[in-house]
Amino acid sequence: MRAMRKLGVKISINNQICKIYGVGIDGYKYKKGLIIDAQNSGTLGRLILGLLIKSSQKIKLIGDKSLSKRDFSRIIKPMQMFGQNISAKKNGLPIIFKGTKYPRPIDYTELKGSAQVKSCILLAAMKTPGETKIKCVPSRNHTEKLFSYLKLPIKIKKEKKFEIISFKGKKNYKCFNYKIPGDIS
Repeated sequence: MRAMRKLGVKISINNQICKIYGVGIDGYKYKKGLIIDAQNSGTLGRLILGLLIKSSQKIKLIGDKSLSKRDFSRIIKPMQMFGQNISAKKNGLPIIFKGTKYPRPIDYTELKGSAQVKSCILLAAMKTPGETKIKCVPSRNHTEKLFSYLKLPIKIKKEKKFEIISFKGKKNYKCFNYKIPGDIS
């Protein structure tokens, strides 16, 4: 929630109900010197790079001691292919990144079965004109199911031991109200 609030998203919590008021696909506010602390959340640390593929300012992503030891190369490589400018020592945190005004669609092969990598790429693909494709080993598919439920332009095919996911980005997505009864993951 702190990361989203830093990006200008309004969030309210009362009676154990959390309401998030979206700002639209390109509505984030980027302040100079912005630091996002993922603390111990590998999911936030990895997915935020895709979500902020078009950030107009440099952003520093940090995390706690444990998260700072984890490898982010599986996220860094595809984000750089989209056009994101990323600087990281030994492919770990802290990461300093800046988006691109003109992200380009990618064809990416992911062989480790990482839902975080797929989700990061799909979030970036939403803001990227053209078709992004991911050839991947099957893994958790929460993002794909959510995209399908929301009728976003995602296609998934099975091909031997791989899934081929394609997404046509930069559409006018319809706004929605969505109730999540608990942790979606």
